Amino acid sequence: MKKTAKQYTVRFSTSMLGYVVTLLAVNTYLADKVDTFAKWQLVALALLPMIPVFFLLWAVVSFVRSWDEMQQRMYMEATIISFVLVGMGTFSYGFLEGVGFPPLGTSWILPMLIGVQGIAQAYTWRKFR
Repeated sequence: MKKTAKQYTVRFSTSMLGYVVTLLAVNTYLADKVDTFAKWQLVALALLPMIPVFFLLWAVVSFVRSWDEMQQRMYMEATIISFVLVGMGTFSYGFLEGVGFPPLGTSWILPMLIGVQGIAQAYTWRKFR
């Protein structure tokens, strides 16, 4: 494994571990104490798990910058495909919500983007090889 891939694995893993630990700690702590905090304190605590996510973003960007131009192009194309498919899908679903479909929580959009990007990466890998 290349040095950059090892660094990415360590950075990604520690960021995800930090996210999971922070998320569980905040949810456990707030479970029965929501009424004891001011609104701004609840907002700050609820967003606390996002701090490790920024380190995750840094890990991904650093890793992608270490790739050659072809890998970056394939990744970019997969990202654009994911953005357009999920964007148009959620936009269309918004119209369906207006005629009685159940609401789609916004917390599902990022997992959909990641999943569709994975499928699109397989497509672009086959297309460029």
